[in-house]
Amino acid sequence: MKDFIANLEHTPSWKKVLCTLYAHYAKHFSLHFEKPRYKPIPKLPKIPLEEHINYIILNSSRKYASAFSTVRDTGIRPIECARILVKDIDFNKKTINIRTAKDGTARIVKIKDDTIARLREYIGIKGLSQKDNLYPSSSFSPENSNIR
Repeated sequence: MKDFIANLEHTPSWKKVLCTLYAHYAKHFSLHFEKPRYKPIPKLPKIPLEEHINYIILNSSRKYASAFSTVRDTGIRPIECARILVKDIDFNKKTINIRTAKDGTARIVKIKDDTIARLREYIGIKGLSQKDNLYPSSSFSPENSNIR
């Protein structure tokens, strides 16, 4: 079986999965199978073109358009976006104070003019105050977090 899998024209990752499946099969039927090691080939992430991201933003609701635009401009993680409070946004300096998700150092990031406009519009329509979470959800709130 090892030779059969080794000679397949598939990626090492796929061969690793096949070996794992066959190892379970062999164990179930009390067959001897020594699982070979396959090292996956690292792949670069597929990064979408900015025009594709902009198309998604233009066709999203106000909430998601402002969130996607913020993530596009800053490169923040989704959890960091969920933790943004209205008071974290400095409209004059066009920055957002980001409290990190992975015990790192908080940072201040610049955002584009169109994102500032989207955020202003979204906050105005929602009537959010300075202490409010920008994107409230049931799974996260500043009160339930250990960050302030």
